[in-house]
Amino acid sequence: MQGNMQGQGMMQGRGNGQGMQGQGMQGPTAENMELHLPAKSATAPTTAVIAAMKDGIADEQNAYAAYAEIIEQLGEVAPFTNIQRAEAHHIDAWSFLFDRYGLDVPKAQAATSTVKYASVTEACEAAAKVERDNITLYDDMLDTVKNYPDMVQIVTSLRTASLERHLPALEQCAGQ
Repeated sequence: MQGNMQGQGMMQGRGNGQGMQGQGMQGPTAENMELHLPAKSATAPTTAVIAAMKDGIADEQNAYAAYAEIIEQLGEVAPFTNIQRAEAHHIDAWSFLFDRYGLDVPKAQAATSTVKYASVTEACEAAAKVERDNITLYDDMLDTVKNYPDMVQIVTSLRTASLERHLPALEQCAGQ
C-alpha cells in the first residue's frame, strides 16, 4: 500500500472518531482491510469503475490539501486536525483498492486554492460544503461500483465517515 500523505502516521483506535466506520476496523491498514473486506472481484475494473476510483481518491486528496491549507492559515485547530488525519486514512483506503486491482495510485495534484479564511467559523462553513459534495460523490459512485463488494464497502464506509462524523463536526463548528 502506498504511504500516508505528508508523513501522517496511521491512527489506531476508534476513539479518534475517524477512519473506516462500521467495519470493526481500527483504521485502514493493508492487513486489517484485507481481513475485513469481501474478496477482490474476479472481474477487472471497467473504465467507469476506474474513473470512479480516480474521482474518489482525488476528492480525498483535495480534501486533505484543503484541510492542510486551513491549518496553515488558522493553526492546529479542531475539527480540522482530526478530519485531516481521517482524510489520510481515506486516501490509504483508496490506495489499497488501487493496489489490490493492480492499478497505479494517482498522485495528488498540486493544491491551487488561494482561499483565505477570516475565521475558524468561516472555514468550517466552507469545509461543510466540501463534505456535502463528498457525500454526493459517494452516493453517485455506489451504483458504478455495485459489482465490486470490496469497493462498495469502502465507499460506504467513507461516505458514512463524512456524513456521520466530519459533517456534524464542521456544522457544529460553523454554528449551523
